[in-house]
Amino acid sequence: MRRAAIGLVALVLAVSASSTVSAFDTPEAAVREYLVGVANADIEQVVGASAIDGMTEGYRFGQMVERLRGYQPMAPGPVHSPFFAGAQQADWTSALLRQARTLAYSLLAAETLGEGLELRPVLDVGSDWADGLIADLDESRLSDLVVMDVKLPEPELYETTSNLENMARMANIYGADERTDRVALIRFEGDTYLVGFALLRYSDDWGVSDQISPIVDGLSYSGAASRVSADLFSEITSE
Repeated sequence: MRRAAIGLVALVLAVSASSTVSAFDTPEAAVREYLVGVANADIEQVVGASAIDGMTEGYRFGQMVERLRGYQPMAPGPVHSPFFAGAQQADWTSALLRQARTLAYSLLAAETLGEGLELRPVLDVGSDWADGLIADLDESRLSDLVVMDVKLPEPELYETTSNLENMARMANIYGADERTDRVALIRFEGDTYLVGFALLRYSDDWGVSDQISPIVDGLSYSGAASRVSADLFSEITSE
């Protein structure tokens, strides 16, 4: 058991260490690469589209504490030494991959998981249910995922002074030059879905920081995709 735990930690650290594989000059390019990584069931490709390296190098713990006027030990911590920076990098990597996994769950096994996609417990089930979930989670099916469009969500709300100031503050906390949101319209097995993203820019490189977009009502904070029509996507992203 101890060896298995050590192996899992080593895997997360290895993926974290190899996270910078490409540069993306637009938020849309980073989102597309991330989703192609999900379609390919490729962990390194997903993490390679992230901003985790920049977050680890630039995170300003004191500014976050000052902004919140407090600290929850489960929240991101100081990154002032190799040990703590590595632990935080692994934590951010794990959180992002959990969101990517939930995205895959929501496409492959939405009926089986039900409210479990919202991080609620699935109760009164047994081994038959577990076998059914495993059967649902055939990662080869993810290859059917197609990215149809990536746009800025709720432009009128997004461009308000208060929201832009908040985005600038969040970028500064993570040592980034800019923060933004995007939503993607994807097609999977005949249906269309909405997926949200938060992104950070370091110099000329964009990367995904979270697979959520807080500015869009109704999007899950777990990373689950929401079924949506192309018309509603256009409405969400129109000026």
